[in-house]
Amino acid sequence: MDVSGLLVARDQATAALPCLQEPIGLSDAAAFHRMNALVAFTAQNKGWALAEFHAARRLEPGYVIPREVAPSGHRLVRLYEDALSADEGEPEAVNPPLGGHVAVDGVPGAPRPGDISAVLQVFDADDTLTETVYLLPGDELPSWGPPPVTLADQVRLPLSITGGAALLASGAFTALALRNAELHATEMESLEDLATYRQRTNSFTWAALGAGGAGLVLGTTVALTW
Repeated sequence: MDVSGLLVARDQATAALPCLQEPIGLSDAAAFHRMNALVAFTAQNKGWALAEFHAARRLEPGYVIPREVAPSGHRLVRLYEDALSADEGEPEAVNPPLGGHVAVDGVPGAPRPGDISAVLQVFDADDTLTETVYLLPGDELPSWGPPPVTLADQVRLPLSITGGAALLASGAFTALALRNAELHATEMESLEDLATYRQRTNSFTWAALGAGGAGLVLGTTVALTW
């Protein structure tokens, strides 16, 4: 293998990435990762080579290393085959610009894998490419906009409002039950009045307990998902 030529090609490709004027395709991103895997292989860095081969295979799983590069059974081919099941780490959500999106290795809206390198391209609201960055594992992920709204974020506010309303309703029902109990004690004139006040007091009490319980459940749910 022409190691010096390979290193020159890798350096030229890496330097050209920030200057791209068009979206990078899946096959081009996969080829870029395979090139980095060959560099890692020649440096005898098995971990790096596995990570780069995995980054390539997740984009282009059907690609086969040509026999003129490495024949069947060669340790480079075995490494490439093993890379399909390699760990890519925890995905990290990308914050795109408002109205725009970020493509990770040519996939719009994809998360950034934590333990493999990735090519990220940023597009504005007009779908114009504004930036291309190449991130290695451990590189800090830039933020181009506000954090993405998760499903938990979407349900927390309605749950909080509903839970607060339920607690307020519980307080109101409690006040009504106490007021009705007071009237029951001071204004009862007949057995019919006793039954009426008792029924009202029980209804308000159960309503207060139900609303209070709902408020506590919703409040606990919000706290646990925070």
